[in-house]
Amino acid sequence: IEWLDKQEFDLILMDMIMPVMDGHEATIAIRNSQKPYKDIPIIALTANTMADEVERCVAEGMNDHVEKPIEFEKLIASLARFLRKK
Repeated sequence: IEWLDKQEFDLILMDMIMPVMDGHEATIAIRNSQKPYKDIPIIALTANTMADEVERCVAEGMNDHVEKPIEFEKLIASLARFLRKK
């Protein structure tokens, strides 16, 4: 989240398991902020493909969910939905 204050990003690939703050906590913090980046697209990256996990990601404000191991075509398709040519 500190990086979002320092640099502009077009999209976040959110790993769900991280040492300090997990992807759920980070997404909630981003979405609840009053910062300009609060609406940035977030794509969850996780090995947990259970329906309740996917639903939780969406409910917390993530825009998409890509499972690990990552299939290149699925990741590209997800990125294409949220990134526009500038």
